[in-house]
Amino acid sequence: MPGIITQDTPSSMPIAIIGIALRAPGDGADSENHAHFLKQDFKVFDAPFFSITPKEAKAMDPMHRMLLETTYEGFENAGLTLDAVKGSKTSVYIGSFTNDFSSLNVRDNEGPSIYHATGLSSSLASNRLSWFYDLKGPSMTIDTACSSSLTAFHLACQSLRAGEASMSVVGGANLMFGPDMSILLGAAKILSPDGKCQMWDAKANGFSRGEGIGITVLKPLNAALRDGDTVRAVVLASATNEDGRTPGISLPSSAAQRELIRTAYAQAGVDPAETGYVEAHGTGTQADDPLEASAILETVGKDRTSDLYVGSVKTNIGHLEGASGVAGIIKAALVVEGGLIPQNLWFEKLNPQINLPENVKIPLELSAWPHDGPRRASINSFGFGGANAHVVLEDAAHYLERMGLKGRHATVIEPKLPCLTNGHTNGNGTTPTAAKPKLFVLSSYDQDGIQRTTQQLQTYLSSKSHNDQPDTPSLLSNLAYTLSTKRTTHPWKSFAITSSIPDLVASLASCPAASRSSDYANAPRPAFVFTGQGAQWFAMGRGLSIYGPFRASLAAADATLRALGCAWSLAEELGRPEGESRLVLAEFSQPACTALQVALADLLVAWGVRPAAVVGHSSGEIAAAYCAGAITRAAAVKIAWLRGRFAGTVAERNGKGAMMAVGASGESLKERLAGLTAGKAVVAAFNSPKACTVSGDEAAVDELQDILTVEQVNSTKLKVEVAYHSPHVEVIREAYETALAGVGTVDCTQNIPMFSSVTGALIQPEKLGPSYWVDNLVSPVNFAGALSALLHHSKEQKRSHDRRTAFASVFVEVGPHSALRSYVLDVFKNEDNSPTCPTPPCSAATTTAAVNETPADASSMLVDLPPYAWNHALSFWEESYLSREHRLRPTPRLDLLGYRVPDSPEPVWRNFLRCGESPWIREHRV
Repeated sequence: MPGIITQDTPSSMPIAIIGIALRAPGDGADSENHAHFLKQDFKVFDAPFFSITPKEAKAMDPMHRMLLETTYEGFENAGLTLDAVKGSKTSVYIGSFTNDFSSLNVRDNEGPSIYHATGLSSSLASNRLSWFYDLKGPSMTIDTACSSSLTAFHLACQSLRAGEASMSVVGGANLMFGPDMSILLGAAKILSPDGKCQMWDAKANGFSRGEGIGITVLKPLNAALRDGDTVRAVVLASATNEDGRTPGISLPSSAAQRELIRTAYAQAGVDPAETGYVEAHGTGTQADDPLEASAILETVGKDRTSDLYVGSVKTNIGHLEGASGVAGIIKAALVVEGGLIPQNLWFEKLNPQINLPENVKIPLELSAWPHDGPRRASINSFGFGGANAHVVLEDAAHYLERMGLKGRHATVIEPKLPCLTNGHTNGNGTTPTAAKPKLFVLSSYDQDGIQRTTQQLQTYLSSKSHNDQPDTPSLLSNLAYTLSTKRTTHPWKSFAITSSIPDLVASLASCPAASRSSDYANAPRPAFVFTGQGAQWFAMGRGLSIYGPFRASLAAADATLRALGCAWSLAEELGRPEGESRLVLAEFSQPACTALQVALADLLVAWGVRPAAVVGHSSGEIAAAYCAGAITRAAAVKIAWLRGRFAGTVAERNGKGAMMAVGASGESLKERLAGLTAGKAVVAAFNSPKACTVSGDEAAVDELQDILTVEQVNSTKLKVEVAYHSPHVEVIREAYETALAGVGTVDCTQNIPMFSSVTGALIQPEKLGPSYWVDNLVSPVNFAGALSALLHHSKEQKRSHDRRTAFASVFVEVGPHSALRSYVLDVFKNEDNSPTCPTPPCSAATTTAAVNETPADASSMLVDLPPYAWNHALSFWEESYLSREHRLRPTPRLDLLGYRVPDSPEPVWRNFLRCGESPWIREHRV
């Protein structure tokens, strides 16, 4: 059935790769340039990020430290925040089989601290990840030599299929600190003298060791689709087995590998002849290469009608040993996702022991996927003890299509040579959006991290601006979405607002200084200030229709209006052109403004901006009460709809009324109002010490405006035809209250205080019954009093140091446009610790709690963003002189004398004379 995955057995349940992170040698293509070592200094570590003291950091194996950082990068790449993974049933499987750091530290028995036992133990490679990230699934470190991490990958898939875990972190690690393991492997004659992995080449002479850390994040495919994760590749099957008895313990078994491959494909239920790429183990040894080639050619390479490419990442970055399997997985996942197969290095002539059919190729240049349809890849791995592992992958787009499923993925549908796609695809079901300004939120654990982050993004965006980017609006939307909702919010934050890549690059160079909030759960939150009548305009809210929560809220309000018997459509009215708009009429403007404000509140809350308190001006109190949790959305819409219906009859009964905003206090107008001759007008709203609103007969309001113009006092008539908050509306008091009889409050669990502009004080939710809404329509608006009460309340909360109760220090106006900002500033002008009045939600992102902006539903998570910008300013390294002498050996080895013996009071050398190293010895027999 389309849309549902059904599997016969748990072993065939598809697994999604949703996150990838890899640290590999950057110069692996040149064996003379740093060989296959990581560029990163293994001594540096962002210890404060992980709350690790310097003393403990120095005792930790740098592999464990890098695993902590790379796992975070894997979660980031999967779009998972720290809060999202905390406490989850996530398993951890890490493959590793070398332990250089432990060897260095045990040379001096006087050196260990209380942290070395946990810092050196291989079990902590996995267990420490589970501890720090609070992951509750199985956790273990796997050692099957070079197949360790692919075996770990198989065990992770098993844990997901068995229900032991809901998500899994799988990885591998290999770092080299001393010469010991290299000496052992060299003695075993399996290392390449020239430092190259020459897979299947006639001149193959061993492998070259490499360093690296790799992490993948896995979920059952059903769960990944349910959670909206971006699927990088689908795991069709995984399997492991053992060679058993072979002619030598380190000699692989072609028959065992062949049987394993067949088992994996039987589980996957697909034809191996349809696979387009095999990531071979490919160590480049004369013994191993022919045996592995035979296993691959007799299974995946058999009975083919299309080309098959076989490669190995070891030719590019060296043999990562315990991490080689996960490196192969990551390469293969990127190959099926991008549709491009990287070049194998160092190949010149095929090993004569390998018979390669014409349609099986080794990629000698960047190559396109060999055929249309599903892109399937195999990953093969084996250890020198005989432990084998095999995994079968398929690209996400084709898998979802053939299974009748919908979900997010990053598959490049039409790959092009030679450009790289960097994860931008046309396969997510997304459509380009208009180039509108976007909010880009940056955060870091430390203050300087904001600068490191901006530098990373500038480099990233500069590369995009230099490439062909026809979908710039989509890229910016996806970037805003990823930064806001798919990255963990840290204490230090900044932001940028722009609508183009060049502008964003420039903005990042001068974005606001990082600000800090020490405790986000209890940080100051904004007060929501809801605009009253008169701010409406014909196109209000249209720019926000791209946001799902906003659209859904308006649709719910529209449905409520229809249920009440409303003869017109809210959506249709908000979409009318200016000449046809009826929003000037109370019947339309009242419910439309309230519905808009409710939708805005829903959107802000969906973004993570939750108010510490609410206050409304006039009819704005309806949406404020909804936001405080005192009334339902349906009740808010009904209150506003009835208000508009009854207000629409006022002009017929009392004549046309008018309202006017005045740049003077209400007290200062008393004399002028009393002296009006054309009619009656009153102060309808006390907005601030410097501003009020007048309401009454239109002729009286016009007369007052003429007087104020002569006196050079600012005044603006509002777009209303009803004289609210004046004797004009007394005629509908009784009828309005009767109609509201069925409207009541609800049990309020949000604990968001509301400050009434009717009473000018804090009001309890149970007081917001029908009589209150009548008073809200008829009585003067004491907005200044409500604001003052809110500020005093916030100061008390701050003074009490009650961390359970947030206080407001930022005010976000919620309405069709900004109409109250000057009033807020006037009220608090002479107060201490005056709040700010930002444009939502930008300043709120840096001053208060985290903003989780969710742009258009079409937005997708970027999978190629730079990882978190770590603070690697500090070095954590402690080494005894015994270890340092052994590792660095200040005196070189001499052919005749050998190595100087450390700690000897006299010059003493130790040497083994070997004819292979010094052939001249043969000529000097005694």
